[in-house]
This record gives sequence, structure tokens and C-alpha cells, in this order.
Amino acid sequence: MKMNKKLGAALALSMVVGATTTVPVMAETTNNLEKTTKDTTKSATDLRNEANAAKEDYDKAAAASKTADQELAAAQKDKANAEKKLDAAENAANKFAAWQNEKTALYNAAKEAETADSNADQQDHDNYMIYKNAKNQLETKKNQLEDAYDTIVTTEKEKNLTPTYARYLQLSADKDQKNKKFTDLCTNNHLVNEGEDKYTIDENKIDEDYRALFVSFRNASVAANEAFTKADDQLTKNRNENEEYNNAINDVQTLPGQITDQENYIDDFVNNHALVKAYDDALKAYAQADKKEDEAHEAYSAAKKAYGKSFNSPSEWGKEVSRARKALNKANDVLTDKKDAATDAKNAADAKKAAYDKAEKEAVAAEKAEEALRLAEENRKAEEAKKAEEARKAAKAKPAKVTLKNATSEKKKIVTVTWEKANAAKTYQVAYRRKKKANKWTKWTYKVVKGTSYTNKKLKSKKTYQFKVRGLNGKIKGAFSKKKKVKVK
Repeated sequence: MKMNKKLGAALALSMVVGATTTVPVMAETTNNLEKTTKDTTKSATDLRNEANAAKEDYDKAAAASKTADQELAAAQKDKANAEKKLDAAENAANKFAAWQNEKTALYNAAKEAETADSNADQQDHDNYMIYKNAKNQLETKKNQLEDAYDTIVTTEKEKNLTPTYARYLQLSADKDQKNKKFTDLCTNNHLVNEGEDKYTIDENKIDEDYRALFVSFRNASVAANEAFTKADDQLTKNRNENEEYNNAINDVQTLPGQITDQENYIDDFVNNHALVKAYDDALKAYAQADKKEDEAHEAYSAAKKAYGKSFNSPSEWGKEVSRARKALNKANDVLTDKKDAATDAKNAADAKKAAYDKAEKEAVAAEKAEEALRLAEENRKAEEAKKAEEARKAAKAKPAKVTLKNATSEKKKIVTVTWEKANAAKTYQVAYRRKKKANKWTKWTYKVVKGTSYTNKKLKSKKTYQFKVRGLNGKIKGAFSKKKKVKVK
């Protein structure tokens, strides 16, 4: 006789009712729920205890793995810091060496200049003096030019002079550029005859292919000329009223040419006197070395500050670099050990996790079996209670707000109203009223209907009505829909 499937499952589940009831653990080679052996039979409580013990073992292994990972991360950070320290030490050492090299170059250049000067005979000495005087005069003119620019800026700021001299120069350049563009356009395209005043010519006489461009360039030129003339008049006024300001502008207009002439004179003089040229080259080398020495010292100062330490000789810096390199090697060794420890800890945790997963799976299966019969009965009772509660709620539910679809009049005296079905509504209350005059309506008339449409055949033709609908659940009333107007045919 074949066993009913549901009856067979119930009989199997009945074996696990109660906390101490034994549960058959199924053999891995079969799906037959009834096939068990005495050796594999354990209670759900026993299986849960084994799972809890496996969980404790796994938690300890996981904590150890986490600690190993944290130690690994710390070792990686230490290694990165050691690399950074070594790089900084090497950088500072290199900057120190560069600074020392530039100081040596500076010393050598100075010695060459001294040698060239000291070895000179009387004629050469006289030439040196001419050269030095010319250089001093050049330096004086450069200082005068710098002072003149400072005077212009200071005076303009203190006396709030406009336009500034810089703005005046900008307007002058703008005027010249736009005048040239306009003149070139007229000349290159033969837009005006020789001797004609291109600024007063009627643009209608210009070929239409160039007319718009002609007008645009001419207007820009006129505007630039006017702006410059205005600025020039104001600058002249400011210069007349401020003598020091006027002198400074004269200087910035004349000194650059004088400086260029002086530089050319010095170049010619140097090139025509071999020993003076040697002296000049030595001074230039000294100036260049001096500049490089300053730059190298600034770079070393920045590197020293970044590293946080300072030493006074290449050997001291070499020892510091070696110390930083040893620290990096040590950090690498520690990192290797921590990587191995982290890998071992992870493998141990993975093994404990697999054992825990297996024990937990068996415990959960047994606990689910114990709950099956009780839950089946509880579910049946809960389902009956749910249906009763739903029926009770349905009887007391407030209908949803109705969505009114249409209110139309296809024939005389007749209006048909339709709406969408509202949740919890068993019937519907249709309300309507007639418009008497502007903003005046009759009182609402109500009609209870079933379904989702209502037709009124006794309305007055040519009159406007309003309709609204709400759902009813016995005595419980829902919210009215939005109103719709309709004019009866």
C-alpha cells in the first residue's frame, strides 16, 4: 500500500516534536526521509550546542585573523613611512651636495675675477676703470628707471589720478592698432581714392561686400582715437599739476633708450679689449654662480625642513641616508612576516567557518523540522483569524475617494455620469445641482446607486449642472470626487 505524501511528511516531522526529541540526520547518498541509522541520530538541542561551539571557535579564529590584518596594515604603513623617510633623506643629501658644488663654483668665479683685475698693467687698469664706471652708470640708470616707475605708481595711488600712465599706454597702443586695421582695409581693397578723408566718406559709396566691415573698422578707429585723446588731455593736465610725476614720466620715456645705448657701449668696449672681456666674463660667471648658489641653498633649506633634520657635511648626510635605508629594510622584513601571519590566520578562520557553516546547517534543519507541525497548526489558525479580521475590516472600511471620469449630455434632459470603482465602496452616492445664475446654485440632490455609472433623464435642457460622487460602505461614507460641470442638451 502506497503512503500518502503529506501523511509520510507528517509522520517524519512527528519524530522531532519537543526539544529533546531525536531528529534523523539524512544519509548523504539518499533523499528518502525515512532512511536513518542509530549512529547518525541526534537531537535538535545537541546539534544546536555543537553549532554554538563551532561558532565560538570561528569567532576566535576570525578575531585572530582581524588582528593579523590590522598588524599587516600597520606594517604596510610603517614600510610606506620608511620609504618616504629614505626618499626625503636622499633628497636632502642631494640638495646639500648641489649647494656645496655651487658654493665651489662661486668661489672659483670670484678668484678668476680677482686674478684678471690684479694681473692688469696700467693701460689695462685704465680700461678696467672705464669699464667699471660704465657699469656703475648703467646700474645708476636702471635704478633711476625703477625709481621713476615707483614714483608714477605711488603718485597715481596717493592722488587718485586717472587715467594711470599704464592705461594711457594701453589706449595709445589700442588706437594705433585699430587705426592700422582701418587704414590697411581701405588701402588693400581700394575703398577710398588717394587724398580722400576715409573717416568722412559716405559708406554707401563703398562696395556692399566691404560696407559692413568698413563701418565696423571705422567706428572702432574713431572710438579708439576719442578714448586716447581724452586720456592724453587728462594725462597732460595731471603732469602739469604734478612736477615730480611729470619728471618720472619723462624718465620712463627717455631712460630705456639711454640704458640700451649704455649696454651697447659696454658690449662694444668689452669686445675690443681682451682682458676687460675676460674680467667681464668672470664677473658674469660670478653673478651666475651667485644666483645658482642662492637657488641651491633655497632648495636645500626646503629639503632640510621637509626632512626635519640637518647635517653639515656630505659624510653626515651619507650616514643618515644609510640609517634610513636600514630602517626601510627592517620594515620590509616585518611586512613579510606580517603577510605570512595574516595568510595563516585567514586560512585558519576559513576552516573554522566551514565547520561552523556545516554545524549550523544541520542545527537549522533540525530546528525547522521541530517547528513544522506547530507552525502548520498555527498557520491554519492564523489564516482563519486573518480572514475573520479582513471581513471585519472590510465591513468598517472607509471607501476610497472616487475618481470621476465623465459627465456628458448626449440627448435632451439626459446626463450620464461615469466613475472608477473605489476600494471598499459597496454603493455610490451621486450628488448634483443646477446653476441658477453667476456663482448661484440650487441645493445638492443625492441619489444612491450601484455600479459605476448613473443616468438622469429628468434634467432641464440648456441648463448647467454640477455632479460629484462618493463611495458608501453601509453607513460609512467616503470623500466626494472632484466636481464636473456639464450643460444639458
